[in-house]
Amino acid sequence: MSKRVHLTISDTTYRDLERLAEARGRPLASLAGFLLENAVAELASKMPEPSTIQGIIQLCLSRIQSPDPLAAFCEAIQLEKPEVDMILQGRQPTDGQILAIATAANMSVRDLDILVKQQYGNSKSN
Repeated sequence: MSKRVHLTISDTTYRDLERLAEARGRPLASLAGFLLENAVAELASKMPEPSTIQGIIQLCLSRIQSPDPLAAFCEAIQLEKPEVDMILQGRQPTDGQILAIATAANMSVRDLDILVKQQYGNSKSN
């Protein structure tokens, strides 16, 4: 689904965009959208993936638009706030918590389990 965005750009950038659009026979807005999509995709591909369960949770929290992202996150994954707080403070998550967090992060449970094993060693805290 497409979204609309209102942008402010410099006069110079606008003139350059206008020239490029005219040279390519494309509408200015269409070319601007195309260029923006490509630039964002390139930057996103270079962003490092979080390497800890805490980083995964923080990434999830950063995507939640709520006055209390932690509460919204906990409600969504059906974990109590103290459980998530303890993980954020460094406690190893249980298998059930890994499942809930992987689902919220839209990643495979196997990938998150591997990350947790690398972070904490192979010991389990169920």
